Amino acid sequence: MILIAIFITGFILFAMIGYKTITNIKINGELYDEIILGKELVADVLPPPGYIIESYLVTLQLAKETDTVKIEELISREAQLKKDYVASHETWSSRLPEGKLKKNMAENAYRPAMEFFDVFENELIPLIKSGEQEKANDLLALKLDPLYLEHRYAIDQVVSLANDENEALEATAGKIIAFNIFILIVLAIAVLATVVIFCIGIIKNEKLKKMSFFDGLTGIPNRRYFDQVLLQEISRAEREKKPLSLMIIDIDHYKEYNDTYGHLLGDQCLKIVVSVLKKNLKRSGDFLARYGGDEFILILPNTTDEGGASLAEKLRASVEEMSIPNINSLCSNVVTLSIGVVTTFSRIVRLPDDLIAAADSALYLSKEKGRNQVNVERL
Repeated sequence: MILIAIFITGFILFAMIGYKTITNIKINGELYDEIILGKELVADVLPPPGYIIESYLVTLQLAKETDTVKIEELISREAQLKKDYVASHETWSSRLPEGKLKKNMAENAYRPAMEFFDVFENELIPLIKSGEQEKANDLLALKLDPLYLEHRYAIDQVVSLANDENEALEATAGKIIAFNIFILIVLAIAVLATVVIFCIGIIKNEKLKKMSFFDGLTGIPNRRYFDQVLLQEISRAEREKKPLSLMIIDIDHYKEYNDTYGHLLGDQCLKIVVSVLKKNLKRSGDFLARYGGDEFILILPNTTDEGGASLAEKLRASVEEMSIPNINSLCSNVVTLSIGVVTTFSRIVRLPDDLIAAADSALYLSKEKGRNQVNVERL
C-alpha cells in the first residue's frame, strides 16, 4: 500500500512537471519497440528456464507415478506443454532479429528441448506404461536431466543477453531524452530511493528466511529444514507404503583434525566431505542436511536397509579415497566416516525421534567397533 501510494504521488507530480518533456518522447518509435521486445522476451522466459521447467517437473512426477489414470493425465499434460512450447518458439523465432540472442533462443535452447520431448515420448512413456519404474528413473537421470540442464543454460544466456541489450538500448534512450528539469530529477531520485529502501528491506527479509533453512558454511539444509522434510517423508512413506531409510554420518576424530590443522582447514574439510557426499547422491529425493558440528544426516525415501547400507558404504569409501590427511586420527591416517543407518517400513508408524534415535544408535555402534565403518538397524 505504501509503495503504491508513493508511485501514484510520484507519477502525478512527474506528469505535471514534465508534461512538455514527456510529449516529446516518441512512444512507438523503433528504439521503444526494441526495448519492449527485449523486456517481453525476458518476462516470457523467467524464471529460467521458463519454457520446459514445468515439463521437467511433470516428468519427475511421471517417473514416480504408478496409478494408470494419473499416468495418462500427466502424459496428456506433457503433450499440451510441448504444444505450448512449440507455439512460443515459433513466435520468438519470427520476432527476434538475427544475432546471438536469436541463436540461443531459436537454436541452442530449442534443440535440447525438442530432444527432451522426443526422449519423453519415445522412451520414457513406454517404460512407464510397462511398469519399468527403475529404468524410467535411470532414463531420467541419464538423458532427460542433461537435456533439461542444457536447455536451462541456453535460456540463462537468453536472459543475460536480453538484459544486456535492454540496458544498452535504455542507455541510448537515456541520452536521447534530456531530463534537464531539476525538480523532476529530484522527484525521480526521491521516489527511487524510497522504493529501493523498501525493496532492500523486503530482500533482506527473504534472505533471512532462506538463511534460516540452510547451513552457512556448507550451503546444505540445516537441522531446522531437515526436521520439516523428515515429517513429510515419514507421512509419504506411510501413505505410499514404501520403506524409508535415515542415515547419520559422523566425521571420525574431527576435533583432533581441528586441533591439528586449525579451524580454517577444518571448515575446508567439512566442505570437501559435503561435496563428496552430494556427488554420490543420484536421486532428486535424497535429502542431505548438516545435523551438527561434524555430523550430517541423510533422508533416503523408498530405500530398503540393503540399499541404505550399500549407499552408506559407498559414501564412506568415497571420503576415505579422498585421502585427506588426519595424522592424529585414532582410526586412520586420513579423514574417515562412521555411519549409522536405520530403515523403517510403512506398516510400522514411526515418529521422527524414533528414527533419529535408531540411526544414532547404529552410529554409536560404528564408533564402538572402531569407527570408519557402517552399521545398520531395521525397525
